[in-house]
Amino acid sequence: MRRLLAFAVVSLALALSAGTAKAAAITGGTTVVTFNQTLVDFVTDNAITPAAVGTANLSLPDITFPITGGNFDTGLIEHDGSGLSLARNLGGVDFVLSLENFLIDTNAPNISGVVTLNGLPIGGAPLPLFELAPSGTVPGSLDVAVSATAAAAITGLLGAPILEGTVIGTAVTSPVPLPAAAWLFLSAIAAVFGWRKLQSRSGATA
Repeated sequence: MRRLLAFAVVSLALALSAGTAKAAAITGGTTVVTFNQTLVDFVTDNAITPAAVGTANLSLPDITFPITGGNFDTGLIEHDGSGLSLARNLGGVDFVLSLENFLIDTNAPNISGVVTLNGLPIGGAPLPLFELAPSGTVPGSLDVAVSATAAAAITGLLGAPILEGTVIGTAVTSPVPLPAAAWLFLSAIAAVFGWRKLQSRSGATA
């Protein structure tokens, strides 16, 4: 019964999101990530210098990424031309790891992006960098957790260990037009996340 109810909630949230924003292109807005103390301590302890890339604006603890496109139907929110770089000196050599052109997929839900090291592409395609989940501490926002791919890149390329699943802050995305649809997107993310947790618990008790 609980499984049927959860499935109904997911279906309703996604249907409302698509139906309300039928064929609605996203034309602008911003996504703001507020870093937590975990991230601040990580960059400080490892002598890493974070910086904004392109049109991003960094004013710790916040970094703002302009939304450049997307569509409410597909659940994709684009942030082309901006990103975050992490610089570290290792043995007298400067290494700059850049994470750029973030794409939020509200259906996954996750954030992917292009990764470069000193200007050279890593992976050759957008990579899954961060996982999203409804925040338990900041209402209306999403927890941003490091993916396995990002953890491997930061640990391996910068020599600064960070664990997969580490929550580094919260994100608030505000695409326009149709701000009401954005709330439906958040509801859909919450429903999908809740459904996955229920599946996980059911599997564990089976």
